[in-house]
Amino acid sequence: MRIIPEEVIIDDEMIHWSVSEEDKAEFVDGNLGREVTLRGKNAGDSIKLNVKIMTVNENSTELITMCSKSKDLKVIKVTANVPFRSWEGLDADNFWAGMEPFNLVADSYQWLAHWPENAGNEPEVNFTNRTNMVTGVKKARWFADPDSPWYADIVGEENVGMTPPPDIICTYKIAVAAIVDGARILSERRDWKVQVKYRGTIYFTTPPPPDYDWWAFENWEDTGFPPYVGEIEEITEQVGEEWRVSESKFREQFKRLEPKIYIYTPNTSQFYAKVKAHEQHHVSQYEEIPPWSDLWDIDDLYDRICDLSSNSHETLVTAVREAVNAWDEESAQNYGEKKLEMERQAIQVQNNTQPPYLNLRPEDVEKIYGNEQ
Repeated sequence: MRIIPEEVIIDDEMIHWSVSEEDKAEFVDGNLGREVTLRGKNAGDSIKLNVKIMTVNENSTELITMCSKSKDLKVIKVTANVPFRSWEGLDADNFWAGMEPFNLVADSYQWLAHWPENAGNEPEVNFTNRTNMVTGVKKARWFADPDSPWYADIVGEENVGMTPPPDIICTYKIAVAAIVDGARILSERRDWKVQVKYRGTIYFTTPPPPDYDWWAFENWEDTGFPPYVGEIEEITEQVGEEWRVSESKFREQFKRLEPKIYIYTPNTSQFYAKVKAHEQHHVSQYEEIPPWSDLWDIDDLYDRICDLSSNSHETLVTAVREAVNAWDEESAQNYGEKKLEMERQAIQVQNNTQPPYLNLRPEDVEKIYGNEQ
């Protein structure tokens, strides 16, 4: 027969204390059962509980033994301290157990994680040191609540297409139990948020900001184009009294740039493959899929300027610049008109890539990318 406490915890300023499964107790407050609640006690307080321990036959209510016992207890509070937010796919640190009184040392700890019962995408919290006072989590994992494949169901239909886009977050409930002199003292649950970085891009000239911030990204996008390089002043030559465009110099100067991929999603994230598939399809569109592969065509530009000439170098440079600007604006306009279809195709590739979550419906693509034309 045991009367040492199995649990002494503070929960909303109430103290819970229980005896073993095989016994029942009549506590000082007159309640008959396995648990008693005392109000108004703080961590560090000393209390005395007077209990009557009763043992009965397994299949009857016949009283076998009964004795009165007293137990001196010290109220102990355990707190689970967790980071506010961690990035999905990355290791997370700074999980630690706090104890009151502060000079108390637990024999061991047990870290616990809870999530919604019907959450999708196989929730998991892999603690690195589950029985230590200080621990971390290996590869924070995002779960879907509700368990739906659609992005709109996760962030809310009304938030699709918002500026800036809504955060993609799930929330675990984390607790820690401290074992002190055989007693298991459980903390309250704390929220731990796991956020998905679900963004990539392609660029031609200036790389995007290394740490994703929506406003900085929006300001950068205007510098990621145009997808070509060339110095107009360097492509002319003088033949006799006449200035002309030199084809050899033009071919050296003007080049259509190859798109490069930049992915903000960590490569350890379960969503990295989805983002990469999206951006890789954009690369294919620029390189080999019309009409995008026909934009900013260097041969077309040369055909527009090859016959230009003038007795004045300055006049020729001005004429060439006007032709280059018109060619650039025409491609940019065509790109804008086809941007939505470009994204529709890339999103379809993304949706077909595992895992089957955070997928966009056709109407979501319209809301998110329709205003970018």
